[in-house]
Amino acid sequence: MTNSVAQAARVLEERGLLEREGFDHSASIIDYVSELAGRALPGDLIDFYRERIKSVGDFRVTPPVRSGRVGWRTRNCVIAWLLPVGAIPIFSDGCGSLFGVDLLSGTDHPAVYFFDHEDNYKNPRLRTR
Repeated sequence: MTNSVAQAARVLEERGLLEREGFDHSASIIDYVSELAGRALPGDLIDFYRERIKSVGDFRVTPPVRSGRVGWRTRNCVIAWLLPVGAIPIFSDGCGSLFGVDLLSGTDHPAVYFFDHEDNYKNPRLRTR
């Protein structure tokens, strides 16, 4: 049995492990990331953005960055780093590596892989710990 993103977020929040963004930017983030990826996003990723998650424990969320003055930052922006390998980053480990959602599986419930900065995010792997 798998939990929905909303159920998992609720459990983590009840345990004091989840911090949320104060303002809901999810609609514009979903539209932008979908455009950037050139495809519809998996349902779980859409649900993740709608939960307004800022961090889970020590892991910070890596949403796209938008400024009212200059618009979306894509050049050298973390959100674009995993696109060459068909993934969208959702968390940083705080040491330069990323956790990213697989866009290539074509499922609404894709795997999340660990992308090590030491190999330039080229070799995704499942993280079991």
